[in-house]
Amino acid sequence: DSGLKPDERWALKELLDFSLVSSSNDGMRAIALSLGGLSISNARSEEVINDFVRKMNEEALRLDLKNTYFWNETGLDESEIKGGAYGTAKDVTRLMEYIVTAHPALLEATRAREVEISSLDNFKHVAKNTNDLVGWIPGFLGSKTGYTTTAGGNLTLAFDPELGRPIIVTILGSTERGRFEDAKKLI
Repeated sequence: DSGLKPDERWALKELLDFSLVSSSNDGMRAIALSLGGLSISNARSEEVINDFVRKMNEEALRLDLKNTYFWNETGLDESEIKGGAYGTAKDVTRLMEYIVTAHPALLEATRAREVEISSLDNFKHVAKNTNDLVGWIPGFLGSKTGYTTTAGGNLTLAFDPELGRPIIVTILGSTERGRFEDAKKLI
């Protein structure tokens, strides 16, 4: 529960910003239901989510992420032994490179330690960044964190320390705290 209210209305960009900064699974589910419902509006929620996840996997193939597969829209574990998504560090890095190059605005909010965002219903939400390294990395461009019991601690981040070529660091399968220490060593 990330504090979203039933039937609360959001602009897509604000809900994406909130969800990316705070790793809100509720927010990502709402996005998947809303965007997925545009193409199959009379379907049940489960059908909408399944179609959205199918499109996520199609996009992964289009981006040549050969070792990436999504089982659900959030990446949350499906069970104690089955993750919600699978990918290699190479694929996650490629995805981050694609975002930095083609859609850099998607990462803007992840540069802040905290953002206050209002929904269209004027509910104020504070999203605390789940990346402990925000503010520490020179030329920070953005990041995404993840943690589940099955996947462990994950982090991908991009920065450009005035080299003119962004550097991307991806940590998969660490611990919840260890992912930040691992990233510091690599940086």
